[in-house]
Amino acid sequence: MRPFDPSNRRGGAAVLIACLGLAACASAPPDSATREPTTVERKQTMLLATERAIHIIFEDARTDLVHIQKQFEAEVAKAPACYSLASAEPGLEPFGVDRRKERATLVAAAASRREQQLKLLLEHYEKAMWTVACEAGRLEAGDGLGTRTGYVELDQKIDASLLQLAREVDIDGAIQAAEAASSNHVALERQIRHEIRGVGILSLYKSQPIRGTFGPDDEGQAIVAVFARAKPDPYDAKAAANGGTDAPPPGKVSFVQAVRRHVERGGLMVARTEWKLDAAATDASGTMARNSEVDPATHLASQICLPMVDKSDASFRQLLDHVLVAEYRTALRNDDNGELIAVIGWQVRWNIDWMGRMLVLVDPFDQVLADDLVLPRLLALERTGG
Repeated sequence: MRPFDPSNRRGGAAVLIACLGLAACASAPPDSATREPTTVERKQTMLLATERAIHIIFEDARTDLVHIQKQFEAEVAKAPACYSLASAEPGLEPFGVDRRKERATLVAAAASRREQQLKLLLEHYEKAMWTVACEAGRLEAGDGLGTRTGYVELDQKIDASLLQLAREVDIDGAIQAAEAASSNHVALERQIRHEIRGVGILSLYKSQPIRGTFGPDDEGQAIVAVFARAKPDPYDAKAAANGGTDAPPPGKVSFVQAVRRHVERGGLMVARTEWKLDAAATDASGTMARNSEVDPATHLASQICLPMVDKSDASFRQLLDHVLVAEYRTALRNDDNGELIAVIGWQVRWNIDWMGRMLVLVDPFDQVLADDLVLPRLLALERTGG
């Protein structure tokens, strides 16, 4: 990133001092050709010329301020998006902590650079204002006691201008904004809580619509599946042998997922794809990537699932003024025997307007599916190579 460079500004002190001299000559009234300007007239001309010079300096400072802010925003935009689970459940706190630390480190570095640049900006333009004002006072032989420029009015103008510049630069506000950007993350709230006797609790977490997922005006939605193992309650093998109905809790579990998309208009389906195992899975069996921060001894959490749309595809224009639905089936699988323990059906719905903007339609109908046939069929086909 190019550091703030105050050199070669059109508001440089030397250029503005020259302008002061020209202004003093050009500001004489038309009828002054037969007489010399009075002391009051010269002072008034000098004050007006200095004020114009300060205005030029301010415009340069504002231009540099905008440039510094854009540099900071560009660096923050490169920092990774962060997610957390809105849950007080012990064991889920570590979810997303690595990315939050990474983001905090990158934003802190960018904030430090910006703070240094803002301080340099203030120093540079404070020096430029005083240089111009002092030279103006010297040219007019100002001799005001206790003043820096020789004129009380000039000192007051510079003091007021520096206060205004400090307010606009607002270093303290920049520090607070950086702290907010550092800790900024998306919280996912639990939408489904399904208790499985003797096994644990299967949950689905969803975020509110996230602006800027595909473009500046587009929205997306993040999803995480979580399985919390049942609290320690040793399986009573003897009771089971005597007719007990509880099955032993699964040893190793994983999430598998399938997806399809369909298009609606006016509440009617106009196009639909076939169900397929999620292409973003870690293997051909639709296995979802696991979050490694969460302790598998107590919880299984998937990585963030963020359904995406390729808006650069030529076929996207056919979706204008339609509703696009990404529909998912996510199952908790017992890896010891391949059994699907429970299945959740959920979806992300977008309204796509004539401008191509995508807004999420929050769907409250995600649910546990007691008799899902989709994933068993897809997994059977995968095993048989069908």
